[in-house]
Amino acid sequence: MAIDHRPLQLVGEVSARDGGPDLVRAVDGELELRFTLSIPRWRNARLDGRDYHRVVLRSPGTGDAAAYAAVLRPGQRLHVHGVWRTRVGLAGTVDELVVTRLWAPLPIPAGTPVRQPREGDLL
Repeated sequence: MAIDHRPLQLVGEVSARDGGPDLVRAVDGELELRFTLSIPRWRNARLDGRDYHRVVLRSPGTGDAAAYAAVLRPGQRLHVHGVWRTRVGLAGTVDELVVTRLWAPLPIPAGTPVRQPREGDLL
């Protein structure tokens, strides 16, 4: 059995390559959000291009894929953990990372003070 040397964690930006995020129904009937993650490749402290990986967010029974489809945009930074799968599609076989954990940066900069509601504030 061959050892798989592909990374199980990817940190990069959602790419507009291949048309951006695409919500589809898989063969098993579950919703999947398929997109490409663009990862900078560094060599000798210089940007030496980008690697592109296909990523799949599945949501069996939770609706997460549909929710992320509404907010995921090209350029958004993500940190994903997952497992690799090979899917046979119309264009041949495609290697994809199926997400098991996903992190996105907070919508406000880190360290920004957040005002707590006080008595009498209208919520």
